[in-house]
Amino acid sequence: MAKSEIVEDKKELSSATPGFIIDPEDIDIPKVNLVQKMSQIDGPLGSIMLDQKHCIAEADEPVAVSIVSARKGWREDIPFDEDEMPRIAWNHEDRDALEADSGYKILEFADIRILFHGGEDADQTVYTVPIGDNQYALGRINVQKDAYRNTYKRLATFAAVNAGADLSAKVWNMKSILLTKGKYSWYSPSLENSSEVAADEVVQFLEMFQQ
Repeated sequence: MAKSEIVEDKKELSSATPGFIIDPEDIDIPKVNLVQKMSQIDGPLGSIMLDQKHCIAEADEPVAVSIVSARKGWREDIPFDEDEMPRIAWNHEDRDALEADSGYKILEFADIRILFHGGEDADQTVYTVPIGDNQYALGRINVQKDAYRNTYKRLATFAAVNAGADLSAKVWNMKSILLTKGKYSWYSPSLENSSEVAADEVVQFLEMFQQ
């Protein structure tokens, strides 16, 4: 992520194979889920799961991550029991038009792409990205409401108050935390500041996703 920008990646990537140009949107980045009480994912309750089958961390267990990209949008807050896909806006102008036309509340959300730090001895069937002497894993998570506040807003706040900081070198601790409101409880992703600095090789890897 370049300096203080929080953006979606668009740049084409070069390959060692001559004539093969890669669009970042074509890279298969597995989805990240948190196991809830009603989840149909086979994993420990509250755990961070990659591709619905690999447990990255259990509840309240921090895992080091770098942020590949983060993109904010707005969508209709359509109840789960309604057979209708929410419409999405990616800029303020389209958001205002959607808000004027929709009969639903409009929610902020974000699509965040993450690089999980797996270490030197990490399972290479899970941490499939070799960078330097260590293994990493790419993942993407879609957040809204409390999850949006505990992740994207923290990234945006850090970027705003640290103008000029190279966010590619910033390491965050990601955790699954239990939230409770009234009689309802659920697990939410959270990003917390860390003092760790990413290795130069990680920074160079993330530069491939820059605009």
